[in-house]
Amino acid sequence: MNLLVHGSWSDGVFFVWGESSEAAPPRRGRKPRILPHPHAASPDSLRMALKQLVPLGDWEAVPSALRVLLLPSTADAPRLPPWLMSDVEDVETEPFLAPWQVTGLALDVLSALDLLVALPSSKAGDRRWGTDVSYWSLVAKLGLEFLARHRFLPGMTEKEGRYRGVWLPVLDDPQDRTRLRTLTEAMPPVCRALFATGQVPEAGQAPTPHALVEDFLSRLIDLAVRDWGRERLDRRRKPPAGISGVWWSALWADDGRMEVALTQRRDLLRLFEAWNTWMGQLRGEAEAAFRICFRLEPPEIDPESGQVIAPDWIVRYMLQANDDPSLLVPAEQVWAARGGTLRILDHKFEGAQERLLAGLGLAGRLFPPIMSSLRTARPAACALTVDGAYAFLREVGPLLEGSGFG
Repeated sequence: MNLLVHGSWSDGVFFVWGESSEAAPPRRGRKPRILPHPHAASPDSLRMALKQLVPLGDWEAVPSALRVLLLPSTADAPRLPPWLMSDVEDVETEPFLAPWQVTGLALDVLSALDLLVALPSSKAGDRRWGTDVSYWSLVAKLGLEFLARHRFLPGMTEKEGRYRGVWLPVLDDPQDRTRLRTLTEAMPPVCRALFATGQVPEAGQAPTPHALVEDFLSRLIDLAVRDWGRERLDRRRKPPAGISGVWWSALWADDGRMEVALTQRRDLLRLFEAWNTWMGQLRGEAEAAFRICFRLEPPEIDPESGQVIAPDWIVRYMLQANDDPSLLVPAEQVWAARGGTLRILDHKFEGAQERLLAGLGLAGRLFPPIMSSLRTARPAACALTVDGAYAFLREVGPLLEGSGFG
């Protein structure tokens, strides 16, 4: 029996199904509204095949689920790959999208990660894996890379007055956003063919590629950090006191719910508003044409004599283009621009002076020497001692980067 394994993200689970060269026996009784896929592999045969293809985990424990798929079809059956069945006759009629019921396996996001990262790289002639499951393997590996690089932050969500602590992906790196956008645009149409049962779907109801990828990565990062990080928690340390402790505990709880007494509701609202303001700063920096960037320079040394000319370390203030991180504009050039609009090469920075001053004010809250430099009319840098430079590299730099600065 030839088997083609498919899989895609749908309704909070990764749904795995298969197309088989063997047809299911004819169905008896009343004809259902949506016909079952005649060549869909049964859950048992799918489990047996997956045991051989990806021998990890307990496939017998994976629950089965029912989904509806919109597939290119003829009048009586979905179109199958020609290599799957050698005796399929060529049909000259134009295929159309039709719904079919399919029973498959429903994996949670962490189990799906185990499957997708273990999936062998696609090779010419390897016809065991569909383009959909191969595509999601790339998405899962990108999510695993984000986790390895710690591209996530603690967050909060609110729905109907109920709050949850969640871990959110951080995509403030221009290269990460470009890679994710390219991957999203390359999504095969079959990845959007899955629908819940209960209604006859239409093509216009299919979720967008962006919505599917965003939901998968968000759930993957949230559950992975929650599950893996919980094992490394120091149980001897008590959570912080007050509402911050409620948030901290929710970030490691299975459901993430933040349960508080009526007397703490106001504190919870204030925390949520403060977090939203902070995230707004991050999103604003990520979506803007440029962001504030800091560069630490060592003391100036005479190249001929080797003598130190200026003993201080210097933190330079710059603007950095989000779509071209190599484009750095010194603050002196920003202050010299007329009309508030800065033009560099083919880049146009609107409100550059106001954004620079506002960004330095925010950064100054994290690093007092930056705040002290704002006493000058056109701040362009701040001087540091050796200890200050060490503190900037060790402690302040990661804080600035985590707040959306370069």
